Amino acid sequence: MRNIATAVHDWLVTHPISWGLILFSLSCVVSLFSKQIREFIHTWPSRTLSNYDKNVNVNRLRLVERLHNNTYELVLYLALSAVGVVDAAIIWNGVLFVASLIFFHGTVNSVQLQGTLFGIGVGKALQVGDVLKQLANYDASTAYMRKSLLTTRTGNRWIRNALRLMTRPT
Repeated sequence: MRNIATAVHDWLVTHPISWGLILFSLSCVVSLFSKQIREFIHTWPSRTLSNYDKNVNVNRLRLVERLHNNTYELVLYLALSAVGVVDAAIIWNGVLFVASLIFFHGTVNSVQLQGTLFGIGVGKALQVGDVLKQLANYDASTAYMRKSLLTTRTGNRWIRNALRLMTRPT
């Protein structure tokens, strides 16, 4: 594996026409698909980001409502969050190791691995902290989330219907 990675790296760096081939291939792709690329750039970011934001807010509202006054669900959520940190650290350290084999000839120091673990842990801790703050102020936070979901420009009726069904008394 190391010999293949070294060979690919050496070829990319030392071959006289490798950079030219890469640029030629990229320009061919851009010229062939220029219309589709232009449409993609104009429509994709705003639509995708707004839908992602709405889905994140709906999922957070459902999570807070599910965890409220349910100790078992809360402990399970915290345990799964801790396990998720370990899983993500293993995956990202594997990706970092493979990338270092290809680009840096297998030199990975422990600072890189510790930095990856630290970043993943801090990110998950901030996410869990936000959920716990919203649980501490349950009434105000759920009212705010519902109001923000209903007042934003939602082209999707299913979000409004899901919010109405969630707030309907049983």
